[in-house]
Amino acid sequence: MSSIKDQEHFFGIMKRPCPTFVQIWQSEHPDDIFIMSANAGQTMGLGMDIENVDYRNLAPTYLPFHPLVELGLDKFIDAVNKLYVELNSHCPLKLWKDRLDAVWGQETL
Repeated sequence: MSSIKDQEHFFGIMKRPCPTFVQIWQSEHPDDIFIMSANAGQTMGLGMDIENVDYRNLAPTYLPFHPLVELGLDKFIDAVNKLYVELNSHCPLKLWKDRLDAVWGQETL
């Protein structure tokens, strides 16, 4: 993304065919899903804040079964699936589409 000089124009192009992508990248997703990075930006992924869960007082084995965490995971998985379908089916950028095909294979089309 850092190589895109006119990001306003880029997001304008992407907003209609891939609204979930734009919402996530611009930290505007209604379920607070966002881009996170590690290793000085070399590794990137998606994250989600789940409010009203006091992680400090929960045993790690209970965490996946906490009702708010379970609800958050459902929303997260729905958003990730929607993001994939948007990018795979509607992305107006041929290079991105070609890279998705290379990673996931033609059978996902």
